[in-house]
Amino acid sequence: LKLTSSIAHVWDKPVVGAESFTGNPAHSKWQEHPYATKAIGDLMYTFGLNRYIFHRYAQQPHPDAVPGMTMGTWGFHFDRTNTWFEKAGPWLQYIARAQHMLRQGKFVADLLYLNGESAPSEMPNSDNPTKVPLQPPSPDGHDYDVIHPHALIQRVKIEAGRIVLPDGMMYRLLVLQPTQGITVELVRKLRDLVNQGMWLVGAPPPYSFGLANAQRNDAELKRIVAELWGDDSATERAVGKGRVFRPQSLRAVLDKLQVAPDFQFTSRSPDRDIRYIHRRLETTDIYFVTNHQRRSEEIVASFRVEGKRPEFWDAVTGEITPAVVYDAANGRVRVPIRLEPSGSVFVVFGAPASSRALRSIAKDGQPLVMTTDFAAAPVTPYRDVAINFTISVWIKPEIELAGGGGGFTQESAQGAVGANASNFVVHPPEGDTLYGEGHSAVGFTAGRDGVVVYERARGLFAPVLSAPQPISGWNHLAVMYRNGAPLLFINGKLIKTGQKTGRTVHPGLGSPDANIRFVHFEGDSTEPSLIPESLGEERIRQLAGAVPDPEAPAAVETASGGLLIWQNGEYQLRDDAGRRTPLRVSGVSEPTTISGSWRVTFPPKLGAPAEVTLPRLISLHQHDEAGVRYFSGTATYHKTFAAPRSATANGRRVFLDLGRVEVLAEVLVNGRDFGIVWKPPYRVDVTDALRAGDNSLEVRVTNLWPNRLIGDEQLPEEYAFGPANPPAGGGGFFVNAIREIPKWFVGGRAKPEGQRITFTTWRHWRKDSPLLASGLLGPVRVLSAVRHAIEADSGRV
Repeated sequence: LKLTSSIAHVWDKPVVGAESFTGNPAHSKWQEHPYATKAIGDLMYTFGLNRYIFHRYAQQPHPDAVPGMTMGTWGFHFDRTNTWFEKAGPWLQYIARAQHMLRQGKFVADLLYLNGESAPSEMPNSDNPTKVPLQPPSPDGHDYDVIHPHALIQRVKIEAGRIVLPDGMMYRLLVLQPTQGITVELVRKLRDLVNQGMWLVGAPPPYSFGLANAQRNDAELKRIVAELWGDDSATERAVGKGRVFRPQSLRAVLDKLQVAPDFQFTSRSPDRDIRYIHRRLETTDIYFVTNHQRRSEEIVASFRVEGKRPEFWDAVTGEITPAVVYDAANGRVRVPIRLEPSGSVFVVFGAPASSRALRSIAKDGQPLVMTTDFAAAPVTPYRDVAINFTISVWIKPEIELAGGGGGFTQESAQGAVGANASNFVVHPPEGDTLYGEGHSAVGFTAGRDGVVVYERARGLFAPVLSAPQPISGWNHLAVMYRNGAPLLFINGKLIKTGQKTGRTVHPGLGSPDANIRFVHFEGDSTEPSLIPESLGEERIRQLAGAVPDPEAPAAVETASGGLLIWQNGEYQLRDDAGRRTPLRVSGVSEPTTISGSWRVTFPPKLGAPAEVTLPRLISLHQHDEAGVRYFSGTATYHKTFAAPRSATANGRRVFLDLGRVEVLAEVLVNGRDFGIVWKPPYRVDVTDALRAGDNSLEVRVTNLWPNRLIGDEQLPEEYAFGPANPPAGGGGFFVNAIREIPKWFVGGRAKPEGQRITFTTWRHWRKDSPLLASGLLGPVRVLSAVRHAIEADSGRV
C-alpha cells in the first residue's frame, strides 16, 4: 500500500483503493464483523489507503437460501445473506466519513525515498517496508513516499530548499536507496537538484547502467559522484545550495535541517501501537490517529502545528468536539487523547488557539488529563521476576491459529515461529537483550483451536508448549512458570506442561518491541496480570471464577462544548497561566446493574423457539436448548427497568451500557430507537427517552453464522461435498466444496423441507468446531454523568 499510495501522491491521484479484508480459511468463514475489521482497516488508512474494495461480495441469486453462495473457501462475506449485512449502516457511515476526510488536501511527508534502477530483487523492499525496512529507515514521526527515477526526472523541482512536485506535494529530504548503479540521466538530475538546494542522503552509485557509450557514461558518472559525494572521508558535503550525506541516521540529518517530528506521543502503556497519517488542506491540518489494539489507550500527542486549536472529528458519530485541554507553544500543539479499543479520531487544526486553554484536569488532587508527557516505561521491568511466576488473563479468541484447514497440531505450532507466528496475547521481547546472556522472555498466542507458549531471545523464538484445545467464548488462561518450566491452565484446569529451555525466563509483558506490529491478538481480552510466583491450583481456580466486567468510562471525557464527568468529586482545572478553577461534582448516581431474568424472542424459520427466558444473561452458545445454542441471526432481548424521578435532574445524562455484545446491537427504550452500536463501548445516551418509574428496554442483538452452521453439522447431511472420486489421500482443496448445486437452488424454488436450516456451497465448519460467543453478555448497566460547559476562549466552567 505504501507503493500504491506513493504513486498516487507523486502523480496527483486522489483515490487510493485496494482489495480489502480478503478472508482466508482460518480467519474468514463468516467470522468477520464490522468491529473485527476496524483495527486493520484503520491501519491501512495510515498507509495511504482511502478506498476499500471489499473482497468480496458474492451474488446471492436465491431469494431465501442462507448463507448461500461462497467464493470457494475465500472471502470476507460481505453479502446480503450475512446476518449483520442489513445492520451495517453505521459501520459503512464510518467508512464513508473516514475515506472522505482522507481524500482532502495533500498528504504530508518529510522524506522522499528514491529507488534506484537496479532489478527489483537487488533493491530494498521499499514498496512494503513493514517486511524489509527502507535504508536508512524513516524515523518515528516522519512519514514518507517512494518515487521512481522517471517521476523524479520529469516532475521534481526545488523551491526554497523543498522538494516540490507540480501538484503541490512537498518533501524536505531525498533518500537514495542502495543501488548497484544508476543511469547518467538520473545522476545528472540529482546533481542539478542538489545545486538548487536539495538535501540528499545515500551512498554514491558505483557505475552507470547501459551498454551504449558505456565508457563515456562511466567517466561522467564518476565526475558527478566526486562532485556530489567527494572522497570516502566526507560523510557530509555542501554542494551548491544543497547538501549531500553518506548513509547515516536520518534523525540526525533532519535535526540539522531543523525538521522536527510531524507527530510524536507518549502513552500510559509501554506496548501501545499508535499510528497516524497527516493531510493538509490549504490552512487546515488533518491528522488521523488510530489505536491498533483492542484495548483503550491514553496518550499525549504532539503535532507539528503552529498556534492552532485542535478539534476532535469522530467519524463513527459524525460529531465535532473542540479540545478543552491542550498546549500550543513553540511550533507544536500537545493534546491528551483517549482512544477506545481499536479507536480512532481525526484531529483537525483550523482555528487559532485560545489564550486560556486548559493544561490539566485533576480529581481529588490526582491528575486525570494533562498535556505533560507520560513517564517512560522501564526498559527492564521484570529483572527480578524470573523462573517462577504466573500470567493470568481472560481471552475470547476470534480466529484459529492453524491455517489451510489442516487443524492445529504440535507440528503446525512448531512451524509457526518468529515472524510467522501471530495472534499474540503477550508478545515477548528478546529476553537476553533486556536481561543478559542466558535469559529469555515468554509470551503466548491463542486461537479458537489452541494455545502456544513461546520463549524468545536473540536467535531463539520457538514454541516451548503447544496445546490443541477448542476454545469457545470467554476463557481464563494462566501461563505459569515453575522452576523454569511452563505450565498451561485453562479455566482453572492444568492442560499441559511444556519444555524447559534451561534459560532464565522472564515474563514478556509490556514489550514495546517493534516486532509486535501486525501480530496482535484477534479477539477480546482483559489486561494480562502478573503474579510474581508460581500459584497453587486452588488459587488459579479462584482467578478463573468469573470474567471481569468491561472497562468503566474514564472519570472525565471531552464532550461537545465542554466536559462529560462520570464520577463525583473535587476537580481542579488549571489553565496555561497556572490559574486553578475548582469544580465540585456531586450529582452523579452510582451505576446500577439491570439484573434478573430476560425474555428473549427469536425470528421464525431459524431453528430457535419463539422465545425463552434467561434467568441471567449468558452467551447463547452456553444454553441447554439446541435451537438457542446454535442460533444465528437477530435475537431480541426484552426487559423492564426502573428509573427514579431524579435520574435526569440537574442536567444529568443517563446512559445505557450493554457491557459485552456479540456482535452488534440495536437499542430501543420506551419505543425510541437509539440506533446500532457495533463497537465498544456499547453505550448509548438514553436521557431523552427515559421516564420516572418503569421503562421498557428492547435490545436486538445480531450474532454470526458459524453457530447455526455448526449446529447443522450435527444433523444428517442433505448434500454431498467433495469430489465424487477423491484422489488418494483425500479430496484435496475441494474436499469441502459442494459436489453439485441442487436444482431447487438453480430454479429459485424454496429449499426442500429438512432438518437443516442453512444451505451453503462450501462447508467451513464441522460438528466438533468450537462455538462462538453469542448474544447479549452484559452486564447491562445504567450509568449517569453530568455535563459542564467550558468557554473555549477563557477556559472557565
